[in-house]
Amino acid sequence: MPLRWWVADSPFEYFITLLAVFCFGVLHEGLDHLDRRHHALYQKVSAGRYGIHAGESSEGEGLLDGDEVAVTSGVNHIRTRWLWACGAYGCKVCWGFFSMFLLMTFNTGVCAALLAGVMVGHVLTIG
Repeated sequence: MPLRWWVADSPFEYFITLLAVFCFGVLHEGLDHLDRRHHALYQKVSAGRYGIHAGESSEGEGLLDGDEVAVTSGVNHIRTRWLWACGAYGCKVCWGFFSMFLLMTFNTGVCAALLAGVMVGHVLTIG
């Protein structure tokens, strides 16, 4: 058992566990939002490199409405954005695996807390 030090024998410890799992779910959605944001910024920088106006896609629609990003054609800037996008995606996938492990405990309280955290995190990151 990988987390032998985490024991929830009393109602207070179980409550703390559920609160931690809830926060875990909120952070899962935060990482998903971060991944989508970095991917969109990378697309914006790449579009500027290949001659498309940085704030528009090929159809003329804004890639990130409301975001003003200074787009340079330097290779370092594009690599940096690419690395951030890859790192955010990797963190999101890793966090998703840990969420799956929490769900696989088949503890109703833990599953409900995780799903509630994901829903609250989604509401917080929509706006």
